[in-house]
Amino acid sequence: MDGSQRKYLASYIIDAWRRRQDEDLHAQVHRDPICESPEVTFQFEQSTQIHRFAFGKTPFNSPEADTMMNDKWRFYETTNDALRFPYTDAIAKRSDQSDGEIAEDIKAKINDPAHVFSLPIVLKPNNGSLSQDVFIVDDENDLTQAIHTIRQNRDRGDKMLVQQYMGDENGPYPEIRAICLDGESQIVYTKNVEHATPGSRANPSYWTGSLPVEVEDPKIIDQIDHIASHLHEEHDVHYVAFDLKVDRNGGVWILEANSSPMGLERVEREMNNGPEKIRQLTDRMIDKIKNDSTTTSNDRNDQALEIG
Repeated sequence: MDGSQRKYLASYIIDAWRRRQDEDLHAQVHRDPICESPEVTFQFEQSTQIHRFAFGKTPFNSPEADTMMNDKWRFYETTNDALRFPYTDAIAKRSDQSDGEIAEDIKAKINDPAHVFSLPIVLKPNNGSLSQDVFIVDDENDLTQAIHTIRQNRDRGDKMLVQQYMGDENGPYPEIRAICLDGESQIVYTKNVEHATPGSRANPSYWTGSLPVEVEDPKIIDQIDHIASHLHEEHDVHYVAFDLKVDRNGGVWILEANSSPMGLERVEREMNNGPEKIRQLTDRMIDKIKNDSTTTSNDRNDQALEIG
């Protein structure tokens, strides 16, 4: 851990492996002195398959699934027909339009009664994490500056997304995070911001004093499981975290997905049953490694028998 008490999934996986003392599952742990997270690779006895964890990344998703989720626009385009998102537009950062011209186009949509956009409105890059370069714009006069900031940073994707704000006259809809494995929710929580100090980032998770509180409403959990199950079955998504909004009728909307979510150390420290939830998640991952390795070995043996 560093001074901020940061701990990553890879560390929790090492804890689970040591706790279980499974002699059939061999692990190699590499710790780079300048890297915050260890890297751990697992290999099940009698299997050549390697399973690698580093930071928040698992070996479970296909590369195509990771690429889709980590590009917010590709994720929206790919799954918008089947799942519920706030309406989103994309603008190329390298557009020939000036920042002011793009701002005028967005204002025209905001002022069009037939269009879903209204103030406030959300602007963000199509790549990135930790709510960096995410703006909730309340005033048309602030549009140009937000657009300029996002377009200047080429490290967070090649597009700027303009997204419908999830809230009403009573304020923003509650935001929740759901961590899912193989189509089922594992850790679902919201942030209690009653005593938090609002910061510059749009996501309350990063406000000082916000605390994770478990979400147990079965109607919400069912909707999250539907989302996770669809992505698991249709897009080979095994491990994912969602940032979600819940409207006043209890409907769940997807803001974005992340294949390498951070923040488990805050769940462990600050959520009432956080340590237990993380143990359950990592135990399931260890079981998944063993099951995947056993299946691969059995398939290889079956192929050898067929050839023989």
